[in-house]
Amino acid sequence: MKRLLWILAPLFLFLLLIYGAQAYFFPRLERWALVKIASYSKSELPVIITAKRLKFRSLPPLLSAEDIEITPQKEDLQFLDPIKIRSLDFRLDFLQLLGGRLSISTAFLESPQIS
Repeated sequence: MKRLLWILAPLFLFLLLIYGAQAYFFPRLERWALVKIASYSKSELPVIITAKRLKFRSLPPLLSAEDIEITPQKEDLQFLDPIKIRSLDFRLDFLQLLGGRLSISTAFLESPQIS
């Protein structure tokens, strides 16, 4: 019985740590990332990129942005119409993450509209 406890305790702690990260850190990271994306695009890019919601999930690794708007901000890009995207999902390769590399395994674009 003791041996089983020593085997299952690290697994339980790992799952508890993942749950705590999702409940506490991920919402703060999502808000910070939304602000950074909007400010970076406004200052450095010819288009402004905004999203209503950004979502991280740890298992399986997923990055999702919802209600994305891309609008031109410079005079020479006024021919470009604003673009709205319902959601953009990036699934990350778990084995590559374990190896220290960030690799996108799937990108899914849902309902892009040019207005």
